[in-house]
Amino acid sequence: EAYGDIRARYLDVAEKAAAADPAPVLLGGMSQGTWYMSSGGSFMGKFFGDAGAQWPWDDVTTTGSLPLDFESVIAQASDAPTWLVVNSWTSIADALADDERYGSLAAIGTGEVWNANKATNETGGNDFYERGVLRPDLILSDLVAILHPEILPDHEFTFYRQLPA
Repeated sequence: EAYGDIRARYLDVAEKAAAADPAPVLLGGMSQGTWYMSSGGSFMGKFFGDAGAQWPWDDVTTTGSLPLDFESVIAQASDAPTWLVVNSWTSIADALADDERYGSLAAIGTGEVWNANKATNETGGNDFYERGVLRPDLILSDLVAILHPEILPDHEFTFYRQLPA
């Protein structure tokens, strides 16, 4: 019964997002010199696709993340107005401190940088990785509220939060 309720909520939100225009996004970030980008066939890629996101590697059907260099990402996606990450940053300043090249991204200029670390506890544990697996409807709702705020105008975020400057 619980599964059926979660599934129904997920499918309802996905159906609403499917009716919206695709929203261009930038995904992931640098780690030890490599930018990890969700492929369209990955677990997270499915969320992004169901939320109505559009990114240059959404048609790649392999699973997992794609290891890319910074220059490839910039050439393909630097103009995306929204950037979605999952890391420890608590501000855009943290992103820029990690790599000043992030300053060239459109999403830095729009202030639309969102991190899935809202549900992080005092020791650094992130509930996105625990509860998120069991509640994909909550992750999808957060993503749709970011990319298509008109669909879920009164949404209370569970996992994602917009990073302040």
